[in-house]
Order: sequence, then structure tokens, then C-alpha cells
Amino acid sequence: MEYATRVMKKKFRCIVRGLFLGVLLQVTACSDGSEDEVIKAEYEVTLRSDLALGSTVAEVITYLDSQEIEHSGFLTEHQHVKAIVRNIGGETFVKTAFQLQFNFEEKNKLTDIEIKKLYTGP
Repeated sequence: MEYATRVMKKKFRCIVRGLFLGVLLQVTACSDGSEDEVIKAEYEVTLRSDLALGSTVAEVITYLDSQEIEHSGFLTEHQHVKAIVRNIGGETFVKTAFQLQFNFEEKNKLTDIEIKKLYTGP
């Protein structure tokens, strides 16, 4: 009788471990960041359509202000404006944000927009 009980307990533990691993794999597969990549691509398309290359610094800052996007203002020594879009997605403790960098030439005309995904947390 004891042998049968031990065997049943062992099988039960194996089943529970298997279920746990299965759930863990599903959660990991669902949170691979692909949704963030889609949102990042959408931001890039929107930014590039709203702010054409050759836009002035004033136009970029006006756009960021109108969208209520936090930004650094124009940094003359680096010829760029940095901005951040916070709380794009993420779990309770770790949030996704996008860092935007608008690069300008000597005549203060927009030459490039860079978007980087960041993770922030406590």
C-alpha cells in the first residue's frame, strides 16, 4: 500500500511540474516583445509621416509639445533633440518606453530620427 501511495505521489508531482512548465512556456512565448516591436514600427511610421526630413528644430519641438512628449529641447553641442515616450507597455514592474532622437545638420534641418526601446522599472 505504501509503495502504491509513493508511486501516485511521484506521478502527481510529475504532472504538476509538467503543467507548470507548460504554463511558463506559454507566458514566455506570449511576452516575447513582438507587440512592442509593432508599436515601435507604428511610431516610426507616424513620426516619419508627421515630420519630414528637412523639418526645422522649431517644427520638431512644436510637434513634440503638441503630442505631450517629454523632450530635452535642442541640444546645440550634439545637434539633436532627445525625447521619451513612456509606458508603452509592459508588466507591473517593468515598463517599455521609446527613446526618440531627432538629429539635425548644421542649418538645423532634420536629417534622421532614431527610435530605441528601453525598459524601465523600480
